[in-house]
This record gives sequence, C-alpha cells and structure tokens, in this order.
Amino acid sequence: MKKPIILFDIDFTLVDTDKLRSLTSLALIKFLKVARKDYETVSEKYAKGLKNYTDFNSKQYLKCLSSEFGKNVNSLGKVFYNPKFYRQSLFTETVSVLEKLFKKEIKLGIFSEGFKNFQRKKLKNSGILKFFDRQNLFIFRRKARKSSVIALPKNSIIVDDNLAVLEEIDELNNSKKIKLVWLNRKTKKIHKKIKTIFSLEEILE
Repeated sequence: MKKPIILFDIDFTLVDTDKLRSLTSLALIKFLKVARKDYETVSEKYAKGLKNYTDFNSKQYLKCLSSEFGKNVNSLGKVFYNPKFYRQSLFTETVSVLEKLFKKEIKLGIFSEGFKNFQRKKLKNSGILKFFDRQNLFIFRRKARKSSVIALPKNSIIVDDNLAVLEEIDELNNSKKIKLVWLNRKTKKIHKKIKTIFSLEEILE
C-alpha cells in the first residue's frame, strides 16, 4: 500500500515563529545600536500595514529598517538570516520527528502560506530542508483557496496549527480526500471533526 505524503505547515507547527521573531529582533537592535522602543516603533508601523502575519515580507522589512536607521540592507540581512536563530527556533520535537518519519521512508512535504523565498529560508537555515521532497514544497500566498488545495497530492495528510485555515480547507476538500490534522499547542480542545494532536510526536503513533 502506498504511504501517504505528510505536508507540514511551517510557522507555529515546525518553527516557533514568535521565538524566531524575538531572536532576530534582539540581534538587529544590538547591530543597529538603537533603543528597543525605537526599533519596536518601526517594526509595529510595518506590521500595521499587513493584513495578516503571513504577509510579512522579509526583504521589504529589511529595506524598511535600512531606510529608517541608515544601515546597509545586505548587512542587516546577514544578521536577520543568521542560521543559528532559525535552528534555535525549531520546536523541541521537530527534528526528531522528521528524522524518524524520514527513516521510515515516508514522503514529507510542506503546505505553507507566505512568501516563498522567506519560507524556504526558514527551512534551509534551520537545517530541516533536507527532510522534504522538493516536488512537494507547496508555498502559497493563501492556503485556504480552491486553487491551492487542488495543487496538493491526493490522499495527503496536512498538519497545521491554524484551525481556522483547516476548517476552510475542509470545506474545499472533496475529491482530493485529504486528511487534516490540527496541531493544538495552546489548549486541550479536541475538534469534533478534524483529528487533533497536541505534539508533533503524536504523528508517529
């Protein structure tokens, strides 16, 4: 029997995005030699212009910082994209779970929302890109669209922390027979319809 493809979301599923944001911000503040409140003012101004946190564009953000603080964009990029911050921001079980699934020869992929370049950098810089099949890296500007769901392999499994997105996909999911798994890291709530897990390790069960 053919093994299903498991497609993982990136932010808040594999990567603790809040931790990544904190680490890169502290490093940039130190590099820029500015007060934290001044940095946060610029950062918040940029964030207010976004409809959704997945609209964050790292290149635009660095250009914004460059303009405000008079630093070279490439220099800022070296700080912001430092691989150690990305490795440190992986959830504790991420690597071990991916390694075990990979050894079982289960095909792994990505189903993520955002800008492709930055999402791929998160995978590469954190050291986990090697676990994923390059043909199954699905990164869309919006996931909960019919065109996005249609592009996914049949009978694949989606693991995502965002319940609202999963519920929207569930409404779109018909002929694809895609299985949905909600990774609920915040509460003990179990969804009535969508399979619920509380740690990535439960994927191995």
